[in-house]
Amino acid sequence: QAVPGVYIYRFQAALYYANVAKFAAELTSLTLGNPPRAIIVDCSAIADVDVTAEQELTSLVGRLHAQGIALYLTHLATPVLDQLTHYGVTTLEGLNIEERTHEALAPFRS
Repeated sequence: QAVPGVYIYRFQAALYYANVAKFAAELTSLTLGNPPRAIIVDCSAIADVDVTAEQELTSLVGRLHAQGIALYLTHLATPVLDQLTHYGVTTLEGLNIEERTHEALAPFRS
């Protein structure tokens, strides 16, 4: 927990059909018990997102949003941001895009 109720998570690979279920399961595990207000994903190591990962990410954002948990993606490489924009992911309710992790943390520090 970076600040009370906010987790920071970093995934160390491209998101694609073979590992997106693990990504989703790990984020979902953070919501068990006492759910956080937000999860911030440091995406600096994510170099690609395939269509299967996009579909799972869309579903994950919806599930988290239904629980009142905001998802932040930070440190997105321009090609990855372009892919997510193309897939329509960046316009999902409950998903926030910030350039850096500390910018995503700012609303929760007080």
